[in-house]
Amino acid sequence: MKYIVCIFKERRFIILFGVIYVVSMLGVIHRTSVIESDLEATEAKKILIKRKVDNDKAPVNVTRIRTPGEKRTVYATLKQPVEHHEDAGKLNCKDLEPPKFLEPGVLPLTALHSFPGSGNTWVRVLLSSTTGINTGDIYRDGAFAKTPGFSYRKDDTVIAVKTHHPFWDDNNGPDPSAPAGTYWKRAVVVVRHPLDATISVYNWFRMKGSHIKSASIDKYLKPDGTVTKEWNKWAHDQIRNWGRCLDYWINTFNGPKVIIFYEDLILNLEEQLTTMVEFLGLELDENRLRCTIESNAQQKFHRNQPIDKRLLYDKSMLEQAEKVLEDVKNLISTNYTHIRPGFRIPPNYASTLVRESFSVKPNILNVDSVR
Repeated sequence: MKYIVCIFKERRFIILFGVIYVVSMLGVIHRTSVIESDLEATEAKKILIKRKVDNDKAPVNVTRIRTPGEKRTVYATLKQPVEHHEDAGKLNCKDLEPPKFLEPGVLPLTALHSFPGSGNTWVRVLLSSTTGINTGDIYRDGAFAKTPGFSYRKDDTVIAVKTHHPFWDDNNGPDPSAPAGTYWKRAVVVVRHPLDATISVYNWFRMKGSHIKSASIDKYLKPDGTVTKEWNKWAHDQIRNWGRCLDYWINTFNGPKVIIFYEDLILNLEEQLTTMVEFLGLELDENRLRCTIESNAQQKFHRNQPIDKRLLYDKSMLEQAEKVLEDVKNLISTNYTHIRPGFRIPPNYASTLVRESFSVKPNILNVDSVR
C-alpha cells in the first residue's frame, strides 16, 4: 500500500514539473517573438528624410526608438509635406498634439534673438504652435513656466532658444549660454523699431518683469512735460544698445540667419511664419499654421501702451534714433540683403521719417490729463 502511494506521489510530481516546464517554454517563445517583432518595427520606423538644413547634412526626420525595458521619451518627428485635402480645414485645432522636444543632434542649435521688448515671447508662442516643437529660454522666466511650447532648455532639443545677447552683457555679465558668441549655430533675429522697443523694455523694467503692464506717465515725464532724468538716460542707452545688438548678429555672427521684423509679423503673419519655418529646415504643416493664425487673432500677446509715444521722446533722443537707424540700414544693405533676395526694411525704419513722425505732438495740456 505504501509502495502504491509513493508511486502516485512521484507521478504527480513529474506531471507538475512537466506543466511548469511547458509553461516556461511557452513564455520564452512568446518573448522571443515579441523581441523579433520590436526589431522589425524598429527597422520599419527608421525613415530618414534627407533635407538640407543650412550646411548640415544630417537627416532631419528621426524618430526615437527605444529597446524593450528602456525608459520612454517622446520626441517630435519632422514630417513629410502635408497632403492637401478638401476637408483638411475642418481639423479641430484642439486635436493637435502639444509641442514636443527634438532628438538631440537633429537640427543645429538655434538662437531666437531680439532686443528686449521686441516680441521674443510672442514669436516663441508662434513658433512652437506652428512647428509642434518646444522653444527654450536661457533666462528661465518664471512667468511662462507652464506655457505650452515653452521650456528652460538651451540646447538643440528645442526649435530655438530665447536670447538677448549681447544686450545681456551690459546688465548681468556675459550671456550664460553664449560665451564669446560661439554657442549658437544659426539665428532667427526678431527686430522691432527702436523707439517702440525702448518703451516696451522700460515698461518691463519699471513694472518688475510684467509682460502686460505699463509704467505711469510720471515715470517718463515731469509735470512740466519734459522727460525725467531716469527715462532720458534709459532711452539714450537703449537706443544705442538696439544698434549694438543688430551689429553683432548681422555683422559679427557668422552663422546662417534670418531677420524677421515685428511690424511685418503684424501685417502678414502667415508669410513671416512660412519664412521662419523654411529657414529652420522644416516642412510647413498647413493645419498647424492655420490654427496658429486663428489662435493669434483671438489672444493678446502685446503690452497695452496707453501713452502716445510722441510725448516721450525729445529732440536729442530722436536725433540718436535717426543715426542708429541709418547705421543699421547700411549694415543690412551691406551684409544681409544679398543673402535673402527680395528682403526689404519696413518703411517706418527710414531715418528721415523719425522727426517727421514726431513733429506733431498730441494736443495735451498737462501730464495729469493722460494718466
